[in-house]
Amino acid sequence: MPLPRCELAPSSVISKKPLCSASNAALWWVVAATAAILAGVILFPPARELFHFGPLHGDDITVALAAGLIALLLLESAKRVVQPLFSVRNTEIVKR
Repeated sequence: MPLPRCELAPSSVISKKPLCSASNAALWWVVAATAAILAGVILFPPARELFHFGPLHGDDITVALAAGLIALLLLESAKRVVQPLFSVRNTEIVKR
């Protein structure tokens, strides 16, 4: 009797491509649109007042960019660690 197949995450959820690949056009469109809207809100004083944003200083931007870069690197490295575990588990289940 075969064992039921139980996966924590389907293989289609874990992308085999790097996040920063040029073929991920949808990601780049979303990032560009979000950055443009946020820059517009921060640079346009009436919009900045509407959302109660203050002016950004150099150290604020540095901290935000560093936190984003660290999060990206951690997620990409976690993907490289977790992805082989799922491929090994799937082949072992199929072999039984």
